[in-house]
Amino acid sequence: NYYTIQEKEQFRQTVKHIVDHPVSGENTPVIAYAWSPEYLNYYFTHFNSQQSVNLIAGAEVDISTLDNFLANTNSRHIWYVCCS
Repeated sequence: NYYTIQEKEQFRQTVKHIVDHPVSGENTPVIAYAWSPEYLNYYFTHFNSQQSVNLIAGAEVDISTLDNFLANTNSRHIWYVCCS
């Protein structure tokens, strides 16, 4: 089962997907529900991307912060990554 069941978070594959699928003409914000943005930012740097996690949010206490962030972004799209 070691090779068939995912036991670890797939940070590298997640970031690779974001890097490989940019939204044309936009700097799409990345919102992550993770312990630290560095889990993902390490791989953004690894893939030579200028992108990084813009906000850590996902818990109920983050709702107002997330709402304010979305109200002040110019992007029509976001990437939301859950790494909990």
